[in-house]
Amino acid sequence: MMALELKEITPEQDEWITQKVLYGYYGSIRLGSLFAEIGEDSKPIYSYEIDGQIEWLPDSDCYETWEDAERVFLDVMFDYFDDQESYYNELKHMCNELIREIDHNI
Repeated sequence: MMALELKEITPEQDEWITQKVLYGYYGSIRLGSLFAEIGEDSKPIYSYEIDGQIEWLPDSDCYETWEDAERVFLDVMFDYFDDQESYYNELKHMCNELIREIDHNI
């Protein structure tokens, strides 16, 4: 079974005050990253990165704690994985159609 780990790392950008990375396959694949930076009112603003795209967490300036932001980040990742599953299932379906076409032409 694959293990997931949300691991704190040294922030990759100078303006980030903290960062955690979600790793899969026992640390061999980086799946996403959550980070915080200080906003204009000195409150943390939380963002995440998936596939090189950076987005703000929904209501990114409203979380009471880092743990609250982690929970929302994991919800975002869950939705992302669900979307990926649908995407790959559709690709599998299209691949099966191509196989049937090839088998029909043989």
